[in-house]
Amino acid sequence: MSYIPNLNLCCTGSVSIVSIPSLVLSLRIAYGTKINVFLTLSARKFITEFTFQALAGTRVFIEGEDAELPLELLSVPTLIAPATANSIAAMGVGKVSHFAASLSMQTRNKVFIAPAMHTTMWEQNSIRRALASLRQYGYIIIEPGPGREISDLSASESSLASVDSIIKSLLTHL
Repeated sequence: MSYIPNLNLCCTGSVSIVSIPSLVLSLRIAYGTKINVFLTLSARKFITEFTFQALAGTRVFIEGEDAELPLELLSVPTLIAPATANSIAAMGVGKVSHFAASLSMQTRNKVFIAPAMHTTMWEQNSIRRALASLRQYGYIIIEPGPGREISDLSASESSLASVDSIIKSLLTHL
């Protein structure tokens, strides 16, 4: 597929969410993608829905404010980015009270997960088990890449994948 017509994008509360506006613009401009944005409450601590409304040109769905999702959106591929350790753990065990987990479980299309977290969290066995479970369920994990830990600027291998890497994964699997 040379374009990505529709995509649900669910953002969770990681500082790496600051990279997501570039992803939204790249998808809209280069691939004509209609993006439905979903924000967890913790994501809104880093970036507001107004940014995404302006960039995506669509309504933004917010945890706790949108009780029911429109059924037509559940047939659209879903990208969870950035996916925090908490959201990955919740998805791995099917915790439907978590907004991202609930959306991913209801999606009747491919689900992509782009993790972003501190290296010590990324290396935890519980996260590894959750990711293994998600892979078994058919979720596509977009591996994190090199970057910097925000807390101390040390080198990291668990930063959100680049915009190009995320788009390449979407194009490969859709």
